[in-house]
Amino acid sequence: MKLTSKISRIAICISVLAIILSLISAIGILSNIIHNRNQNRSYDLSKYISAVKIHNEKEFAAALSKYNDVDILAEGTLEAVDTVTYNGVPGVYSQIKVDNQTYNRHYSGSIISYSWDTTSTEFIHSKEIRFLGQIYPYGTIPFSEPKDNGAVYPNVNGWFYGDTRHEIYTSPTNEKGVLYATIKNKKLSTQNFSQIILLLMTF
Repeated sequence: MKLTSKISRIAICISVLAIILSLISAIGILSNIIHNRNQNRSYDLSKYISAVKIHNEKEFAAALSKYNDVDILAEGTLEAVDTVTYNGVPGVYSQIKVDNQTYNRHYSGSIISYSWDTTSTEFIHSKEIRFLGQIYPYGTIPFSEPKDNGAVYPNVNGWFYGDTRHEIYTSPTNEKGVLYATIKNKKLSTQNFSQIILLLMTF
């Protein structure tokens, strides 16, 4: 009986020791993962930290004429020079996406359901944009993706099978943010216009 009890205590101690070793191993692995992530994060941020910081139109114009193959971080407002509209939707925008939809009937055995299905999409946008006093063709610096503005045209109560409608997504005429880009031969390349405020901390 004493021998059995002693063996049981030894087995419990071995089990506890195995659990402790497993925890130590897991902590070590987790520490390495966190360390690697921090290293990668530092690497990713280094290009922003080393970029030339620009705060106004004068500095931006000077950078375009002065630098070649240099990364910049420019804080400013991206604007649509010529705004766009859509019939039946109030307001002006930098870009508008229109989903043309049809109210369809669907069968699943004896069950009938209805849904709005997109049949085609239109995209309307300004022709030119302005950033820190410089004018570029649309798309040189991208606006944010159009968001659902809640407008449906025509806006009526009650829909029937076969009806059509236009669901509207829009982007504002101007957006504040930070442009990360490389100046090459007095032109912008690899643009990334971001509204992430974190980038402002590097100024």
